[in-house]
Amino acid sequence: MTSKEEKREQYLADQEETQAEDNLIELQHRADAMKKLHEQGGVQLPYIDPKPFASLLSKEEDLKRVFEKIEEVLWTSFAMDIRLRLGGRPTGNEIHRRFKICENWFRRARAELGLSLEKTLDLMNHALRAELDGLPFDPSNPERRIWTPT
Repeated sequence: MTSKEEKREQYLADQEETQAEDNLIELQHRADAMKKLHEQGGVQLPYIDPKPFASLLSKEEDLKRVFEKIEEVLWTSFAMDIRLRLGGRPTGNEIHRRFKICENWFRRARAELGLSLEKTLDLMNHALRAELDGLPFDPSNPERRIWTPT
């Protein structure tokens, strides 16, 4: 390979990296804006009854982690939808629908699949995205063999 070709490849690689960084920054700004809207009372999460969750947890302190993760997953999903221009404005009904998807995933993962709390929470974002996209999500799929906690 000539020096000119190497420089061109390096330039293209740098451009891709810059674009990826810009996309991440834009997504973070949108997620921050969504969170600010939520904090200002623009939209509210539905009332969360802790009883169904508590029976699937070994420690009471984990309940707070579950609720915080659900909230994070919800706002991240709205930010992603805005970024991809899919709509997904955070109306009360849409927030409730997405919350129910997360709740159902949590119950299924803990009760039926027997996943650990960490794995359940880490996969929640993928489960919600798959459901929103109308795709099946099966964490026991052989193609998903590697998992590391976040």
